[in-house]
Amino acid sequence: MGERADFDRTDRPATAQPPPIPTGGASVHVAAADDATRYGYVSIAGMLRDRAEFGLRKYGTPLTAWNGRDPVCDAAEEAADLVAYLRQAMDEGRPVGHLYWPVLAIAEHLARAQDQDAGTRRERPDAIADTPAPG
Repeated sequence: MGERADFDRTDRPATAQPPPIPTGGASVHVAAADDATRYGYVSIAGMLRDRAEFGLRKYGTPLTAWNGRDPVCDAAEEAADLVAYLRQAMDEGRPVGHLYWPVLAIAEHLARAQDQDAGTRRERPDAIADTPAPG
């Protein structure tokens, strides 16, 4: 892990979560990369595979479902960072306004979902249904 093993628990005290636990499950990065490839999004597919390797090196386990962390909370926090990065790019003159506004809306929806979901505990179902892509 990094130099500060407690970083993930202390950097966001309101939403502190434990490090991911190994589950033996399939990598969600790889599953998402497969989805992206299937729909022709090859650039992000490669990035997802790179992130899978990075996460494995950093945490010693792939990102999997039921790893002890709240994925909606993680997504909301990552979306907030994405909004900030896109705002930075806009402030630096990069033409990303067409991306900024939809991402801002998605981040808002994730933040609301996190708020609505707070305090609920989900039990792992015996079988998880495959969710097809829309359209």
